[in-house]
Amino acid sequence: MIKNYFENKKREIARKERAKKVKHIATGTAVGGLLGVGAGLLFAPKAGKETREDIKNKTVETKEIIKEKVNETVDKTKEGYIKIKDKVSREIDETKEELDKKKAELKEKKEDIKEDAEEVKEKAKKTKAEVEEGKEEIKEVLKDTKEDIKKAVKE
Repeated sequence: MIKNYFENKKREIARKERAKKVKHIATGTAVGGLLGVGAGLLFAPKAGKETREDIKNKTVETKEIIKEKVNETVDKTKEGYIKIKDKVSREIDETKEELDKKKAELKEKKEDIKEDAEEVKEKAKKTKAEVEEGKEEIKEVLKDTKEDIKKAVKE
């Protein structure tokens, strides 16, 4: 999940770089077009007033084309950003869900271990009591055996 997050960030950065390049290309194309139109008009065999009118019209036309291309690029960039943002949000939500599941599993395992530890503790107490009881029985048997040996020796 974290790997995917970083890959998505890397792709997002690459998309932004491509959008920048597209913007630069569009700007360069527009500027080149303007220069070409301007040069064509200046060298055209028309009257000064007519040439100025043509330059004005072409400038307005080119300005609108540039504006349109820039708006298209901005819209595409916004769409890409929204898609990436949504995908990253989904990835974050999925990661949170997975972490919550793992947390619940660990909590359950912790409870199981706690229960097992309690069982072991109870068995240890029981075993200790049995050992104590066995110890007392052995003492009594040894005492009886000792007395039996003393009696046998006296006889």
